[in-house]
Amino acid sequence: MSLQELPVSWLDGKGGTQLRPQMDADAIVEYAHALEEGAVLPPVGVMQDRTGHYWLWDGFHRVMAHQRVGRENILADVELGELADAIDRACGANATHGLRRTPEHTKRVVLTALKQHPDAANTVIAVICHVDESTIRRLKPAPPTAPTGSAYAEPEKRTGKDGKQYPVSKAVTAKPKAEDPQAELKKLAKPLETFIDFVNKAQAISVSDEAVNAYASLHTADLVEASGHLLAGMSSHAQELARELAAARGRPHIRSLTGGR
Repeated sequence: MSLQELPVSWLDGKGGTQLRPQMDADAIVEYAHALEEGAVLPPVGVMQDRTGHYWLWDGFHRVMAHQRVGRENILADVELGELADAIDRACGANATHGLRRTPEHTKRVVLTALKQHPDAANTVIAVICHVDESTIRRLKPAPPTAPTGSAYAEPEKRTGKDGKQYPVSKAVTAKPKAEDPQAELKKLAKPLETFIDFVNKAQAISVSDEAVNAYASLHTADLVEASGHLLAGMSSHAQELARELAAARGRPHIRSLTGGR
């Protein structure tokens, strides 16, 4: 870092280093009046990149005060770095001196640093912004809501305060079980299969036709509801059995279940 007197026109403050929500007109007038009275203001902060470009990162009100009173040159602390370094410097400016930060200014500073260093730990961001870690936690945006069946993918690693990379554990969410497309079919099949089984056993032990018809009458609603959906899905043996019983015994309930076949 070196102290230099630079032309005001050389200083570029449009690279994202001006983080105040708005400039303070009263402060500019006050600084301009001080210059006219012979005061020497503190040097502004400038970053000179490899192309020789000068990025202003601290002292915007002082620069505007110099322009107001017609001063062509300004005293500057110049250090070598790139625009990203100047933005980092701007995030730490005015924390303890100059025109103090407002809450909105602090929020912009923190969000800018988080954008600059998306994988950095909160402690690193706090150092850059010259705030405590609780401020980072309070202002840091919440992660995106994870879609169903997945987990929010955090960065694989975070940068610690010591500059080293540390792994980040990931939350694992189990995938939802796929719905059984046959579930409703199986549900409807139960009363029909139960009836077919009953008729089969009844025939084997010579249960009277009256008993079989009485059973069918008690379960007509379930059987008729099931027949329209399930006959095609029944086993060929069950379908054949239903048709044979209908033909042999002439039971109207069984005929309705087999579609009159």
